[in-house]
Amino acid sequence: MSTFKERLVSLRGFTPRRLVAEATGIKEATYTAWELGRSEPGIDCLNKLAEYFGCSGDYLLGLTESVTVTGSNNNTNTGNNSPGAASVNSSCADCALARTIEKQAAIIERLSAAIPTAQPAPAKAKARK
Repeated sequence: MSTFKERLVSLRGFTPRRLVAEATGIKEATYTAWELGRSEPGIDCLNKLAEYFGCSGDYLLGLTESVTVTGSNNNTNTGNNSPGAASVNSSCADCALARTIEKQAAIIERLSAAIPTAQPAPAKAKARK
């Protein structure tokens, strides 16, 4: 059975720690300490992580092998459009990858909207002699 730190690393995937920390309101140094196994979160932070990753706190702690999506916002790859919890039969890595891709797409969309579109410089008129 996987440990807490291994599950955090697996769920985070290629998402930078900084983004997970910002999204959950947790200091990056604290989150890093959890991934390195130096400490573990309290119940409030555990709930934030479970909500962010779309799994149960029991899964994060290694108390169950079953990943449970905890809300309709994270209801990906389940084929279930109803709100509430839904059991996910695919592997945790697949679910984490899908959530990572969705989150990265949202970040790209926000950045694209924030960056002004480059306009070509007006053509200079040729000087007449």
